[in-house]
Amino acid sequence: MISLDAYAKLLADGWTCNLEIYHSMLKVTASKKFDDGSKVTLKAYGTYSSTGEIDITYAAPFVAPEGVNGWSTSVARKISKKLDGGTIPFVYLGTTSPKYADRTTGFEIDGEVWDDSIWDSAYNAFKADGWNVIWDYTGTSSYSNKRVYAQKEIGGKVCTAITYCYASKPEIDVYYE
Repeated sequence: MISLDAYAKLLADGWTCNLEIYHSMLKVTASKKFDDGSKVTLKAYGTYSSTGEIDITYAAPFVAPEGVNGWSTSVARKISKKLDGGTIPFVYLGTTSPKYADRTTGFEIDGEVWDDSIWDSAYNAFKADGWNVIWDYTGTSSYSNKRVYAQKEIGGKVCTAITYCYASKPEIDVYYE
């Protein structure tokens, strides 16, 4: 059985912890994000045989692979065509091969792996490229209600880019007038 002392020590060391009792067993889930961006999650619980078990998961920092600092050639070409030679700033969306989908009045770029750092990356990339950028945190815990909006005129079109998490994956939608 896991002791409450272990729970208290994790909390004191800055871990985010959840404590639950399930069928007379104590279960502790704890996670901590470190300065390098890595994250460790551990789940400790007592089993029916009173043998304690701990599952530990390490997540490497969420960063673009070495040398990835722009849209793939295919995606960049499609963006340029849609925006009459213009582009949007690069935001790493958890894959080196994001999916591009054409829309009547814009396009979307779908990533693969969500990480909360995408909001900061999107905000900073669009801001640095001269876009008017605002945060929208109308949601409290649901990723579907949190967005970064950016707007800029490109090639005579007023473009609005929205960065958000959809079905646990990052997405940037670009619409224009």
